[in-house]
Amino acid sequence: NDPDADRFGIVDETGAYLTPNQVLALVYVHLLEHRGLKGGVARTVATTGLLDAIAAKHKQEVIETPVGFKWLGAAIEQQGAI
Repeated sequence: NDPDADRFGIVDETGAYLTPNQVLALVYVHLLEHRGLKGGVARTVATTGLLDAIAAKHKQEVIETPVGFKWLGAAIEQQGAI
């Protein structure tokens, strides 16, 4: 991964590669449906709209930020995104 960890790769047990956007969607679904957390999702303009669809299904807010951890971190910290 890179220094702020916004680019990463995941390989499953079969060797299939999951993109960062796929992993982010899986993590958000897990937090909502399996961990029972409630809250919106913060994403940058460069991140998948799949998160918007998941948030809409669960009636949660989408907070879109410019690219950069300082913007994303502020959305999480100040607006309560999970």
